[in-house]
Amino acid sequence: QSRSSAASDVYKRQELLRLILEASGSNYEYEPLHPSDWGTFKPQTPFGQLPILSTPDIGTIPQSMAIARYLAKKFNFYPTDLKEQVRVEVALEAIRDIADGILQIVADDDFQKLKVSHAKKVEAQLQYLEKFLSENSTASGYVVGDKPTLADLQAFNILDNFVKPLYPEILKGFPGVVALKAKIASIPNIQEYLKSERRPAVTLPGFAKALNTPEECQ
Repeated sequence: QSRSSAASDVYKRQELLRLILEASGSNYEYEPLHPSDWGTFKPQTPFGQLPILSTPDIGTIPQSMAIARYLAKKFNFYPTDLKEQVRVEVALEAIRDIADGILQIVADDDFQKLKVSHAKKVEAQLQYLEKFLSENSTASGYVVGDKPTLADLQAFNILDNFVKPLYPEILKGFPGVVALKAKIASIPNIQEYLKSERRPAVTLPGFAKALNTPEECQ
């Protein structure tokens, strides 16, 4: 059993971790932390940040991507072949670029204007991702090989929680990217998770200029 803690039941770098745990069918305990408790809890964290993962085998793990890679390797969502690992890491960086760009504009008071101007960048980023997926030698539709990896789960996370709600028409123009999202959503454990109350109803906290209501996150 694993336990994760996070400041609130929203994205904040934790959704990828949930997707890995859910996809693997793991028994885990999620411990949300109320913002008013953060001052007391913060000194107990290794780097003054959340999320953290408490594990029975190696103790507390901080830093979201360190947690993600640990879970991915533990539950076979990370390849053992070095060349395949490179493809996973390249895809993770490309997907992070998409997420970082969107996170930047949703924090801005001029979000509505920036959303329009940012559309071309999202379209270009998805075009690169579409090409990258097509270069998988197995033609499986995944980032590498013929089964989902950490990179595929992160792609689903960013596509479903950020790109789809904000740029649905642009997303539709990339069939390989759409197909990857659908493949992850069809994994039985993920399918069940997406319908459950365990999935956060909103993607971002209230101070964001978008994706902070259930209606916006559909």
